[in-house]
Amino acid sequence: DSALYATKIFFGEKIAHLKDRDLHSIFCDVPSVELKREDLKLGIPLLDLLAQTPLFSSKGEAKRSLEQKGVYLNNDAINDQSLVITETNLASESCLVIRKGKKNYCVVKFS
Repeated sequence: DSALYATKIFFGEKIAHLKDRDLHSIFCDVPSVELKREDLKLGIPLLDLLAQTPLFSSKGEAKRSLEQKGVYLNNDAINDQSLVITETNLASESCLVIRKGKKNYCVVKFS
């Protein structure tokens, strides 16, 4: 059951309402970063968040990828550069998943 769900996720199904342990087991081999939960509560501008992941070397690169429709939050395409990420965007209790292109993932954990 969890293997089937993991397969669906890697083929683009929206990532939502997972437990942290399930998300970590699906994305165990994916790069991750850890950020402060307090920052998430206040809201993090999307470009700032993207630039803190290993997927993007700068806000400029993140902006270009957004313009080319190549950025996904929990497997949902994002094109709004002014988006502010909050706790409502979490895919699990404390994590969200950023994807660049088709196969480049990063788990962002907030603690």
